[in-house]
Amino acid sequence: MASLQAHLRQARYNESLAQQLLANLEYKDWIITVTFYAAIHYVEAAFFQNPKIVHTEISKPRSYRGSYHDYRTEMILENYSPEVWQSFRKLYEQSRIARYLYFPAGREFLEKPVQEYFSESDVKGFFQKDLATIRQSLKF
Repeated sequence: MASLQAHLRQARYNESLAQQLLANLEYKDWIITVTFYAAIHYVEAAFFQNPKIVHTEISKPRSYRGSYHDYRTEMILENYSPEVWQSFRKLYEQSRIARYLYFPAGREFLEKPVQEYFSESDVKGFFQKDLATIRQSLKF
């Protein structure tokens, strides 16, 4: 399992890249995706510090039937503030739309380019509000 410092380095690296991409907003899909990946590493760093949580990047309890992603989301919901869970869930869902052009809940595909689907304020909000909420709430 990666160390606390390794997760923090990767989170900050991803956050820095998203910040650079935000300068011109040409690659909205990548801004959203990299912002989500930063969030994952901040969450994994928090898990590393919490002895009650089995580190989810490579393991989960044998009795848990869901995926590693589902387990991570459940551990956020059970162990951290509702704001962290809401921001993480939003970043997860929006990154799936950006990566796969797919709305999982409605089972519909995006019919226009990601660049047209997400507004500039949406993309900035994912970074400035949701990622910031996760980082600050987890004290990183």
